[in-house]
Amino acid sequence: MEIAIIASKRNFENKLIAKEAEKRGLNVKYVNPRSVRVLVDGDIKIYDRFGREIFDENVIALSRVERRVLWEGFTLLLTLEKIGYKVINSAYSLLIGQNKFLTMIHLLREGIPVPMSYLSFSLSGALKFIHQMGYPIVLKPIIGGKGKDVMRADCRKEFVKAAKYHLDKMNCVLMQRFIRHGGRDIRILVVGGEVIAAMYRVAASGQWKTNITLGGKPIPFKPDDELTEIAIRSAEAIKAEIAGVDIAEENGQMYVFEVNPTPLFRGLIEATKVNPAKYIIEYAMEMARK
Repeated sequence: MEIAIIASKRNFENKLIAKEAEKRGLNVKYVNPRSVRVLVDGDIKIYDRFGREIFDENVIALSRVERRVLWEGFTLLLTLEKIGYKVINSAYSLLIGQNKFLTMIHLLREGIPVPMSYLSFSLSGALKFIHQMGYPIVLKPIIGGKGKDVMRADCRKEFVKAAKYHLDKMNCVLMQRFIRHGGRDIRILVVGGEVIAAMYRVAASGQWKTNITLGGKPIPFKPDDELTEIAIRSAEAIKAEIAGVDIAEENGQMYVFEVNPTPLFRGLIEATKVNPAKYIIEYAMEMARK
């Protein structure tokens, strides 16, 4: 059996996944979605940039598609699904999970608590709603990660400046009520309907963002039954077999604010000593046998 890691970068997580696959005797190949060519002519054939067919019959496609190649990755995953390959995570879960607003809609429809959110495609539309949300307001890129371009507005002047920036870059404004989480939130990793590991992410001194890439500190954490259920249901809501679920607590109420279908997990390893790559490969092998 072969594992095809669909990604544009060989980062820490992808290298660890490849290592775990090779330890189990699996062949591993990296496939950059931007490098493929697809021929539709009575059949569907996928080639690399040298004109060689990429995929054999006995292949599991493991999506590690990053936002930088979201459209190319989505197209490749959906093509592989239509050919008949097993794809983890699906093209659908990638598309929904990488869109913060669509994630909110899917979570809400499954009865999972989410922060008050508002999407507008104009500044005037955004300004009409700020009195209902109240300050502070968090503005997020609808597609983005690692805390980049996530802004907090504490007054109208700050809000207008941030909203104009988001409209210029992404043609929309995604607003969320600020959850007063005390500088700490929770990341839970779900693989195949089970919680594999969890951690607190504690914001660096003087910061409100908890992202590990921005200096947040990972702290080991054991979720209770309620949080375990919320995390599993959140992954299921976007049909993700592998997901990093981010949860914030305010006054005893839990809110899910992101379900990441391409989760990084260096911080989880540091905090818990659990190797998620092992569970990801074991799950992929289990799915291949079905």
